[in-house]
Amino acid sequence: PTQTSATISGLLPNTNYQFYLRTNCGNSNFSAWFGPIAFKTKCESVSTFPFNQSFDNATIPDCWSNETVSGTANWTYVTTNGNNTISPRTGARMAEFRTTVTGNKTKLVTPPLNLTTLTNPQLTFYYANVNWVGDIDELRIFYKTSDTGAWVQIGTDYTAEQTSWTQVTLALPNPSATYYIAFEATSNWARGLNLEDVTVNGTLSNNDFNS
Repeated sequence: PTQTSATISGLLPNTNYQFYLRTNCGNSNFSAWFGPIAFKTKCESVSTFPFNQSFDNATIPDCWSNETVSGTANWTYVTTNGNNTISPRTGARMAEFRTTVTGNKTKLVTPPLNLTTLTNPQLTFYYANVNWVGDIDELRIFYKTSDTGAWVQIGTDYTAEQTSWTQVTLALPNPSATYYIAFEATSNWARGLNLEDVTVNGTLSNNDFNS
C-alpha cells in the first residue's frame, strides 16, 4: 500500500484518543490489529481576552507545556521558594523552576493564542528570583507565531536578583492566530525562578464591541 496518512474529522480539541492499524492484504484477507496507539489532539487557540494564568494548582495548567532545552527538569507549582522568602503573589501556588544542579533550561509554553482580534497586544507577568550564595537563576521571554515556527526573544535577559514580586510588561510583535509565548528558565542552583499572574491583553480591533 502507498497510503501513509489519513485524515479523521470530528475530533475534539485537547482530547485523548486511541487508534488501531491493520493491513489489507487483498482478497478479503487482513493482518492482525496493531495497537492501541494513543495520541492527544492539540488545543484550540485562545480567543477570549484578557487571558490570565496564576498557576494555583499543583499541576501544569491545561494546554500549557514544558519544552526542554537542556537537562531534564520541568517547571513545578509550589507554595514557597527555596528559602521560604517568596510566597504566591495571588492564590495558593506559583510557578517555579529550581534544580540542585546548574545548566537545566526549560521553556514553560502558553497555549496557542489568537491575537488577531487585538491591537497592541501585550504580555504582563510578575517574577521573583532570589540568589543562593551569589548564584542567580535566569529568565528569558520568547514568542513564535506558529506551532513549528522559530522562537524569537523579546525583552531583556532577566538575570538580576529580585527579592520581591517584580512586574514586567512587554509588547507582543507580529500577532498571529497561533501565537505562543515561552518563559525560559535557566537554573544556576539558586533559590528558584518564580512566575506569577501572567496576563495577555490588548485593545479590541473591532469597533462594534462595547466597552
